[in-house]
Amino acid sequence: MPLTREDYQRALVVQDACNLSGVVHSLAEVLPRIREEPDCTGTDYVNTHPITIMYVNKLSSLSGAERGLVFSTAYDVCKAKL
Repeated sequence: MPLTREDYQRALVVQDACNLSGVVHSLAEVLPRIREEPDCTGTDYVNTHPITIMYVNKLSSLSGAERGLVFSTAYDVCKAKL
């Protein structure tokens, strides 16, 4: 099934989300349709698609990455838990 207007609308609506899990599930639903786009040339196309960017930006915001939480700190914590 190709992308629809609703997929683009959902990418806009998700910007008001407060539930990280719901955003992830919604992104997982739309990714296969992005891959099926006639212009899809592979991973880079999917990773940089406007819908993907909208969802990833929201995930970054909800995770705290936009509030200065640093990747390297999170990495170190995860590594220490091994």
